Amino acid sequence: MKTFLAVILAIPMICIAQPTSQDVKLAIHYQQQKEKYSQEAAIEKIEIARRESINAGLVHKYPTPVDSAKNLYNWYVYKMNEADKKAIYYNNLLNK
Repeated sequence: MKTFLAVILAIPMICIAQPTSQDVKLAIHYQQQKEKYSQEAAIEKIEIARRESINAGLVHKYPTPVDSAKNLYNWYVYKMNEADKKAIYYNNLLNK
């Protein structure tokens, strides 16, 4: 829910961004998002290892708990990279 609200709050800033102060705010926002998703991905990577060690008996279930953890990890990595690209874009606007 927090992620959804963060996106909703960022959209108006993108639409009306002024070349200086708004770019700084957007760059900081996306850098924070990148760091948050990076932390979430690290936590999920640990969870993948934990679930792989207790996967016995769950072979016939799909998606397995490991698959679910891997999918969530991949989503966090995707969102981290997306936020990183946006942070770089707004930092480059500041450096022009």
